[in-house]
Amino acid sequence: MGPLEKLINPSSIAIVGASNNPLKMATMHLLSIMKDGYTGKIFPVHPKEDVVFGLKAYKSPLDLPQAPDCAIFVIPSVGIPATLDAFGTIGTKRAIIISAGFKEVGEEGRKLEEEVKAIAAKHGIRFLGPNCMGLINSEIALNTTVMAYTAKPGALGLASQSGTYITQSIMYLQHHGVRFSKALSVGNEADISIIDVLEYLGNDEQTKAISLYIEGIRDVPRFLEVASNITPKKPVIAQYVGGSSAGARAGSSHTGAMAGPDYLYEGLFKQAGIIRVYSVEELYMHGHVLATQPRLKGNRVGIITNSGGPGTSMANTCEKEGFTVPPFSQMLQEKIKPLIPPHAPAGNPVDITFNLDLDVLTIKIPELAIQSGEVDALCIHGAFRKGFVECIFPHIQQVLNLQKPEDILGFLPTDLDTPGTIAYKYGIPIVMSSFFDYQDDFTQSMLEKGIPVFDSPEKAAKALAVLLRYKEVTERLPYEKVSLPKASPEAAAIIEKAIKNKQKALDEHAAKTLLAIYG
Repeated sequence: MGPLEKLINPSSIAIVGASNNPLKMATMHLLSIMKDGYTGKIFPVHPKEDVVFGLKAYKSPLDLPQAPDCAIFVIPSVGIPATLDAFGTIGTKRAIIISAGFKEVGEEGRKLEEEVKAIAAKHGIRFLGPNCMGLINSEIALNTTVMAYTAKPGALGLASQSGTYITQSIMYLQHHGVRFSKALSVGNEADISIIDVLEYLGNDEQTKAISLYIEGIRDVPRFLEVASNITPKKPVIAQYVGGSSAGARAGSSHTGAMAGPDYLYEGLFKQAGIIRVYSVEELYMHGHVLATQPRLKGNRVGIITNSGGPGTSMANTCEKEGFTVPPFSQMLQEKIKPLIPPHAPAGNPVDITFNLDLDVLTIKIPELAIQSGEVDALCIHGAFRKGFVECIFPHIQQVLNLQKPEDILGFLPTDLDTPGTIAYKYGIPIVMSSFFDYQDDFTQSMLEKGIPVFDSPEKAAKALAVLLRYKEVTERLPYEKVSLPKASPEAAAIIEKAIKNKQKALDEHAAKTLLAIYG
């Protein structure tokens, strides 16, 4: 059993610092654990509380009726060593240190972090943090962050060196139908690292794809080895933000991360089979596509829309990303024509024009295209129901004497079947886009069925292309670990001298000598 198993699947939790003040950080963490569905035992620890929101509270870890599987710390950093030592004394073996004020703030903080590491090592405690926001395990409804997370269990795993990428983005993710399997914020990585989390998620059956937010990798050889073992069988996508001088400064002050030049990470990701993205939206939404859609078998895309413009834009983006948009065969077009107006094009893209029969757009034509064997993926634009009704309601409210937009829905087809029913039936990935609100009832039904929905045709097409990138990863030659020669003392002396002199680069003589040493 690895160090993360009991941390992610605890049967009991103590939370240090939780009180009856709902605006305190520790209490917010406690309420997330209490209210989001976790069924294990919860022990608030606070020197001045007897009961915290209905739970018996304890003055000290030494007063607890049992050693909890995991202790969560949300107290001033100076209080961590003694409290962690007390938990170690009673036998707790896992911890999450939310508190900040360690190496990210300077030398005094670094010393404090070393003290915490020594105490943890003495008791055999493995911990996440410090300076992190905790974790989410949707499989057991455990949320140790400050933000409510009530989404159903998902298939996207997240390892993040930033807590915000788990907490402040939760509402965005739930709005877009993105669901975590597990999500962990590693903070300063004083013990458990982002590589440990990556390795765990790589072996986790619930996790089908992994997203990484990276400010700096501390152990590059191990990262390369772990990632290279995962990517042939499970997609990994990453956003690296430390490549610029500003990004490096921000990461260092944020978590103490050690950033490197952008081109080095570009090469590292390529060698490891990791797909790189450049925004948080892509990190989540492209990860969502990888986690929910069947693997791509070829590069032929079928495009079906209710308007010519979005279809043209989708086709343009798909081709730029490496797909082909082949014209449909005459046989397939003859099957499609009875479903669309006489003037509408039945080739690829298919434009059904304005049509409120959603089955034509999202079931009938997609199924014909898939059954023909002429497509490897589908891009669909224009599904809507309630969102459209709310837009036209002011114009027809008085004419039909209706009271609310929902009254118009009775005039529309009520079957909300979606492409989700055919995506996995045929093993064909499907993505969609719609200009209408995500609260549209049809859009919601698609999200429930695991069909990613984007707010523009271009975003949908670009996200679909991440499956093409992963197809390229799986088809390349397997990674072979390279045995590196032992460091030469002469080479080490050259580097140490350059560091001592604060050189940004080696001079010509030193560089040629270094290259000669290694042949």
